[in-house]
Amino acid sequence: MVKGGRISPNYIRSYILCETPAWVMAALTQPNQLQHEMEPPEFDPNTIRDERAKTQREVICRQGQERFRSELLEAYGYRCAISGCDVQAVLDAAHIIPYSGASANHCCNGLLLRTDLHTLFDLNFIKIDPDDMHVDVAESLRRSDYGKLHGTKLRLPSDISRHPSRKALHRRVRALGDYETKQ
Repeated sequence: MVKGGRISPNYIRSYILCETPAWVMAALTQPNQLQHEMEPPEFDPNTIRDERAKTQREVICRQGQERFRSELLEAYGYRCAISGCDVQAVLDAAHIIPYSGASANHCCNGLLLRTDLHTLFDLNFIKIDPDDMHVDVAESLRRSDYGKLHGTKLRLPSDISRHPSRKALHRRVRALGDYETKQ
């Protein structure tokens, strides 16, 4: 297939034969065909079938998740704690210490985050420094659009009793470790 950094001609031929749609192959092998005969077949929605693979999964029901999100929306003024985004449809309730039951749904164990930032937070690509409440973006993301968030101060609720728990943030940092070990 690939030898010395080069792709063999046989591999290319087999790829073309296996992966190229029949109408394209016809156009390649019969160049004198009229243009309209070389176009892909017309789309027919009646030919669409569900070809997805299905598996059975166990789903953990997060009791109180809706209430937790409502509390965080109110606490953070309906804005993402990192970006300031105010589009409610894309704001998630993120747990600092992962959900393990209803007791984890405390406002001090949560951050209101935009969906993409929530994912990065859960994957440990974004951390919150528990001492100064600044955003710490993994080195591997600092050259991306997310890099501009590095070092920004976390937006905190005006009510100090709803601030994220520094103890929870410290525990999270200790549990997840450095970026490099988790990526």
